[in-house]
Amino acid sequence: MINKIDELIKNEKYPPVLLIYGEEEFLIEDSVQKIKKKFQNNDIDSFDLEILNGEKTSYKEIVEKCLTFPFISKIRTVIVNNFDLLPELTKSKKVRVNVPFKNYLENPQHSTFLVLISRDNTLNLVTNSTNQKKSKKGNTQSSTKFPYDLILEKHQCIVFKKFKDNDFINWIHKKIESQNKKISPVAAQIFFTSLNPSLRDIENELDKLLLFNREKSVLDEDDITKIIGQSRKFNVFELQKAIGNKELNLSLEILTNLLANERQEMLIITIIAKYFIVLWKLYDLTHSNLPNSEIAAKTGINPYFLKEYQNALKKYTIKEIEKAITILNEVDEKLKSTSINSLYLMQTLLIRIMEKD
Repeated sequence: MINKIDELIKNEKYPPVLLIYGEEEFLIEDSVQKIKKKFQNNDIDSFDLEILNGEKTSYKEIVEKCLTFPFISKIRTVIVNNFDLLPELTKSKKVRVNVPFKNYLENPQHSTFLVLISRDNTLNLVTNSTNQKKSKKGNTQSSTKFPYDLILEKHQCIVFKKFKDNDFINWIHKKIESQNKKISPVAAQIFFTSLNPSLRDIENELDKLLLFNREKSVLDEDDITKIIGQSRKFNVFELQKAIGNKELNLSLEILTNLLANERQEMLIITIIAKYFIVLWKLYDLTHSNLPNSEIAAKTGINPYFLKEYQNALKKYTIKEIEKAITILNEVDEKLKSTSINSLYLMQTLLIRIMEKD
């Protein structure tokens, strides 16, 4: 398995067959664009680049394109987008092994770089399955049917698994570092929590952030709030921190200002609920002898914020944490199903979470 498309392009060691799939559509598209850019970089290489649409091609055409030798370049690149929509795959009720394509997969042309882009959801189940076997090459074998069984057994793949919160945060840091800049951990957290958990949305907002801060080498909370339109004092991240410290008056002040500027009750509920679920997970781990780095990894907390979560555990008992999760579920249901004033519901939520039993 190949970890990153950038490493493959940088090293210029292209496998004869590469399958790209996963749940993060944006990263799949980004990989395709990077490969295209590499081989469309000059007129010479572009002669040996073929781009096919799986919906409008066939096994026969793919094999023919792959067996053609490079015209000018050292390597011929054949990209098959939407490979999962190949008519021979979608229209066949039974699994039919296409012999020419099977033969090609077993003995590919090494002067050709065949890239298959698939959005077949069953492949995600294979990736997440615990009943997988490893081939001698270290790839995944499974009950997946032709041609994926053969590809996974004999060839390379890049899998883009569904991102978790920490994955988004790490991705934000890496994207900004790629522009020779840095972002503080607090600023990155505020930036992420203010957006939908979508790489496409985050990418667009990052472009805006970098455009407005071309002269700065380190981005902080103030730079983020200028872009997302919230004050440094009144944002969801600061609300979470105030709740963790059991500062009721400050929490109510931040909440009131947040809801006065924009109706984002569901975002607030989601973030606070995640916060208490992490505290619930952290409770047991604090009594273990695990190092902080491992505790952070197991709970999905950015190591920079681990101490803040640990301090919150000094203020909340496990019973209070479980009560908070229950209350959050109740308020979430009421916000979706009743016409009760949302500000009243949210204010009552904070009071109930922080009141003493």
